[in-house]
Amino acid sequence: MTGVFLISDDHRDVFDFERLERVVAALVAAHREVSVENVGLRVRLEEKARGIRSLEGQLLEANQKRQDVSKRIDEMIAQLDHLDAQLASAEA
Repeated sequence: MTGVFLISDDHRDVFDFERLERVVAALVAAHREVSVENVGLRVRLEEKARGIRSLEGQLLEANQKRQDVSKRIDEMIAQLDHLDAQLASAEA
């Protein structure tokens, strides 16, 4: 028979338990490693989220300032137009 390994009853329990122990130990180590990596990724994600919230706040402030400046410029243009009209009527 090709690919079939026969293990005697005497060695089956020892072999299986040792192998099982190695596999479980490897899985535990892999789980610890992934858990540590997961914590690190969560920390980085939270830092990125805080950065995004900060940038969004700055963007809102900048947009508000832009709107305020635009409104002031419109008011100044309106005042200049009014002064031009007054000067034109005074010259006439």
